[in-house]
This record gives sequence, structure tokens and C-alpha cells, in this order.
Amino acid sequence: MNSKYLNDIVRYLFILFRFVFILSLSILCITLFYYVIKYAYPFLIAFLAALLINPLVNFLEEKWHLKRGLATLLALLIILATFCSMAVLLVIEMINGIAELTAVVPQNIQWLSMDLQHIFTKHIMPLWERLTHMVNTLNEGQQKTIQANIQEIGQRLAEWLSLLGQSIVKTLTNIVLSIPSLLTILVFILMGTFFINKDWYKMLRFFKHKIPLDFQKSTEAIFHELRRSLQGYIRAQFILMTLTGLTVFFGLSLLRVQHALTISVFAMLIDIMPYLGTGTLLIPWGLYTYLTQDYFLTIGIASLYAITIIQRQLLEPKLVSSSIGSNPLMTLVALFIGFKLFGIMGLVLGPICLIALTAFFHSGIFVDLFHFITGKNRP
Repeated sequence: MNSKYLNDIVRYLFILFRFVFILSLSILCITLFYYVIKYAYPFLIAFLAALLINPLVNFLEEKWHLKRGLATLLALLIILATFCSMAVLLVIEMINGIAELTAVVPQNIQWLSMDLQHIFTKHIMPLWERLTHMVNTLNEGQQKTIQANIQEIGQRLAEWLSLLGQSIVKTLTNIVLSIPSLLTILVFILMGTFFINKDWYKMLRFFKHKIPLDFQKSTEAIFHELRRSLQGYIRAQFILMTLTGLTVFFGLSLLRVQHALTISVFAMLIDIMPYLGTGTLLIPWGLYTYLTQDYFLTIGIASLYAITIIQRQLLEPKLVSSSIGSNPLMTLVALFIGFKLFGIMGLVLGPICLIALTAFFHSGIFVDLFHFITGKNRP
């Protein structure tokens, strides 16, 4: 009996030791990843890009009998040319739209100014006169208190506007100053993608000679699931963007708005922005049409914005979860936790972390860790 209890104690101690070891190793890896990613994130992006474009490179290499380096370069050029062509077309359409707006905006501003004057004369001035009359009926102490409160509100409003202006100027300055840095990072990402994909199979052969066979199988399964999940996530986001663009295009076409295609493409691109999305375009536009008393267009834009929001909120969990092989509830949980931990960017990082966890789960890594901790062989 004593020997049996002693063996059980030793076994549980080994289980505890393995659990603490795995937990410590996981914390160490997460900590290292957090600090390394601050400086090495361009190469992580390059690795993910290489993982995604690898099928295209393989296709060019096999079907066109190109060398690996040339096939990688051609794949990058095809992707860059596609994005650049779309950007050029969008810029051309935006220039045409802006050129037409320059002829219309001055007249609309004049109408808006007249409308504001009418609102001020008809509503604000009578209200101000009534308030002034009410204040004059109060005693001197109450009048001074009201005047002091009004002055304090005015000072706070002036301070808020000053801080807002400084924040806008600072943000625009930082954006302009960050352009050279962003271009440099983009160059490193492209170069990293090229060299990683060019030597993809050389690196695989190297790791196969240096890494144990069991670890190789787990790693290959993780990479396979990670690529499948990333491609599915990108496909889901592309579908959501396309649906938003089509909804905005057909909605604006029904409202007989000019340059509906340009506006819908722009709305499709900014739809990537979490929580804001198309609201950054449609909300100011709706306010402008309301102030200019174009109530038909105001109702149309408000309805269009509501449709795009409801459409995305209903479809995103389902599309993302089906694309990455996760439950819709888990996708919602990942979005919520990411938002709470990292703010707006967490709505992007949350699903990415869920993708990684899903890839680990489907590859069987958690089962292997469980069997390692309990000291059992995997069946």
C-alpha cells in the first residue's frame, strides 16, 4: 500500500512538474513573442505573406517551368500590379469626382450658409431672447452665477476645440512623417517575402534534418491549418467588403447619386475599419444633407448605413467562423476580448489569435501536450 501511494505521489509530482514546465515555457514564449514582434513584425508579416502566396509560386514554377526565384518575383509583381491598378483606378475616379465637386461645393456652401442663417434667425435668436428675459427676472446673485457658468462652459469648449485642433494637427503630422518609415517597412516586407518564398523548400529540408519526426508532423499540421485559416479569414473579409460595396453601390444608384461606383469602392475599402467602417463616410454625408434640407437623401443615406451595419454584424461572425473552422460564438468572444484588451486594433488581433489557436487545436498540438503532461502515449 505504501509503495502504491508512493508511486502515485511520484506520478502526480511528475505531472505537476510537466504542467509547470509547459506553463512556464508558454509564458516565456508569449513574452519573447511580445518583445520580439515589436522589432521583427515586418518579417512575421513577410512569413505570413510567403505562406499565403506559396501556392501561386508553386503553380508558376510547375506550369511555366520557371526557377523558384523568378516564380516568386513574378508572383509578387502580379499581386503588386493588381493592387496598384486598383489604386490607380480608384484615384482617377476620385479625381474626377473631386473635380466635379469643386464646381458644386461653393454653391452648396452658400445654400448651407443661408440655411444656417435662417435657422439662427428663426429658432436660435428667439430662444436666446427668451433666455435673456428669464435671466433678467432673476436676482443679481443668480445672474452672476449663470454668467459664471456660461463663461466656464465657453472656456471649456474653447479648451476642447484647442485640444481637438492640436490632436488633428499632431495626427496629420505623424501620418506625413511616418510615410518614409512605412515605405521602408514595406520594402523590408517585400524583400523578406521574396527571400523566404525563394528558399521555402530549402528551409523545409533544413528543418527536416534538424527536427525530430514527431515535431515535424505537428509543425506541418500547424502550418497547413494556419494557411487554410488565414486564407479563409482573408476570403471572409473580402466577401464582407464586396457585399458592403455592392450594397452601397445599388443603394446610391437607387438614390440617383453621381459617382456611385467611386463612392462604393471607397466605402468598401474603409469598411475594414472596425466599428467605424462606412460610418466615416455616410454619417458626415448624412449630416450635410440634413443641414442642406435634402431630407430624401438623408433618409436614404441613414437607411443605407443601417443596412450595411446590420449586414456586417449578422454575417461577420458566421462567415469568419465558417472560414477559420470555429464556432460563431467563439468568434464573437474573440472580437470582444480583443476589443477589451487592445481597443479598436483588438477587433483585428482577436480573430487572428483565434485563427492561431484553431490551427493549434486542429493540428492536435493540445492533445500532444496533454499526453506529455499526463505521461501517456498518444493512441
